[in-house]
Parts: sequence; C-alpha cells; structure tokens
Amino acid sequence: MKEIIEFRIFEDYYHLLSKPNNALFNGAVYVIKVEKGDRIFEEIKQLSLDVKLGLLRPEPIYFCSQAFRKMVEDEKLCGFEFEIANIE
Repeated sequence: MKEIIEFRIFEDYYHLLSKPNNALFNGAVYVIKVEKGDRIFEEIKQLSLDVKLGLLRPEPIYFCSQAFRKMVEDEKLCGFEFEIANIE
C-alpha cells in the first residue's frame, strides 16, 4: 500500500509548483494529494523549506518614486513598508 500525503498550498505559492498536478482549489488553499515518491512531493518539500527560511515573498513588490515615499511618510499612512533601491 502506498502512502498518500495531503498538502495544503496557499494561493500565493501555488504558481511555483509544476503543472499539471492534481491540486484542487477549495476557496482558501490548493489541496494536493501525492505519494512520497512523486516528483511534486520533492517540489512541495523544497517550497516549504523556502517559505520557512523566508526566501519567498508572497506580497507584491511595487516600485515608487521618492516623492511618493515622502508623501506616505509625511501623511503617516500605514500599511506601507519601503526598501530603498537605486535603479539606474
């Protein structure tokens, strides 16, 4: 008898897995049932490790001008986090 494992993958990370796979979206997460020897099992294992190590960012990254950043800080708006990058 083969061991089948069920994984729940957040929508933000699902696009990182190879297709086709047998995942079903239940409205909140993708549910995937795989055997231990299956190729997708190793992908999910690596994805889980990357998430735990903080190597993946599910939130989108937006580029903005210095003027926009200054306005956000001056108005004390919340929900923004800035990282300074010099782009030439």
